[in-house]
Amino acid sequence: MSLSGVTISDLHLALIKKVLAYPAVDSLLLSDDDILDYCVYPSLQKYFVKFPIKAEQVGAINGEQFIAFPDAYTFGVLDARVVDMGLLPGSGTSFWDLIMIQTTTSVGSSTKGIGAYGVKGYNPSGLLYQRDVERQKFKSQQNNYTTVKSRVDLENRRLIVYSSTTGALNVTWAKFSNNFDAVSMERRDDVIKLCQAELLDHIADSASILSDTGLEITINIEALRTRATDLKDKVAEAWSSIHDIVFLHSV
Repeated sequence: MSLSGVTISDLHLALIKKVLAYPAVDSLLLSDDDILDYCVYPSLQKYFVKFPIKAEQVGAINGEQFIAFPDAYTFGVLDARVVDMGLLPGSGTSFWDLIMIQTTTSVGSSTKGIGAYGVKGYNPSGLLYQRDVERQKFKSQQNNYTTVKSRVDLENRRLIVYSSTTGALNVTWAKFSNNFDAVSMERRDDVIKLCQAELLDHIADSASILSDTGLEITINIEALRTRATDLKDKVAEAWSSIHDIVFLHSV
């Protein structure tokens, strides 16, 4: 039984083992479950660190919040930002919330219908446009004095966010999976190569430790090492051209 809980189809597992001439050679040092634990699992970890699964979460914020990671498969944050500040209906009573209410409900900008003063199509001297102008002025003042901070507390597995005004908090979590099918189609061949490299390295390590002069068949350790390094280098070259995802926060 696999200790890592990795799941993989028989076809993909066979493609990994073919690097050792499977199925012509069916007697390998590692069992299928061992391959899952010592070859597939570390390769999946490398993949999801580079290409994490994205999970979005949206909620309101007013003040400081401590948000725990949603589940055991969440390992970080890809993006966290506070948007629509001062524009959310509700019980916000911060300074900028009150300013926004007063600004957008002023006599010059309030409307009771489609046109000014409730008259359809009535817009004397561009009166309705004053609402947008007042909103732009408010947003400029708000950006100067609003404080938004966020950081990831990896030790306690939580996101800490602070906003001095009411807004919507948008979080994109970074997650991994133990299911090989969660690997994207365009990167599946790369992960198979990483698994093959791990398998070759393990065989080479085992052969370098074993010593039996009575063996009729010897294992070319250097050839295994070279092949494993070549596979890893090809994947590393392909992935290095893609920028890593970093944690961002913005208004």
